[in-house]
Amino acid sequence: MTTRALGSAEETELGRAERDIRARLGDRPFDFRSMAAISNIYRAATTVRNHMEQQVLAVHGLSWSAFTVMWVLWIWGEQETGRVAAETGTTKGTLTGVLKTLESRRLVLRSAHPDDGRRVLVRLSPRGQAVIEELFPRFNAEETFAASALTAAEADQLAHLLRLVSARVDSARGEAAPRGAQRDGPTLTARRSGRTFGSQRPPGRGTGRGS
Repeated sequence: MTTRALGSAEETELGRAERDIRARLGDRPFDFRSMAAISNIYRAATTVRNHMEQQVLAVHGLSWSAFTVMWVLWIWGEQETGRVAAETGTTKGTLTGVLKTLESRRLVLRSAHPDDGRRVLVRLSPRGQAVIEELFPRFNAEETFAASALTAAEADQLAHLLRLVSARVDSARGEAAPRGAQRDGPTLTARRSGRTFGSQRPPGRGTGRGS
């Protein structure tokens, strides 16, 4: 699905991909423009994630998911595990595995909620705090490198357009759109964990880097 031809920005490549797909699937009306746009979102995200894991996170043996959890706890402090799962876009099952790994490496600490023993709180350990503070400047430098192909205006526009796509899909899944978001409108609230900044909510109110 995410072929290089279909993800190409070149009209000749896109046209070739259209012909190949039509030859395989028949003469049915497909939206190749949308197909190429979504294909490029997927490929760009995968490429950036792999780059970050190999060039930055591997120093501490961290996955993207583990770094995302540490980011959320660094910025917003101690959280319930359910909130961390929502903010990082992971399932509770996946989060449990990530937290076990981080806890075994003494990067996070878990404790029972003072008002409800069934609920679990998680926070960065002093060691985890030191690791994220060491890693983030390097991580952000690689973000700057990845975005250096764009002008400042293009980077702002890209962030805005990706938020539109995310809001559309979230609304179709029956999830609440971010505060200030309109289904077809331009104003969107960023999801905290995605670090796609916009007007952000305080911890514990509403949903918020993806898994």
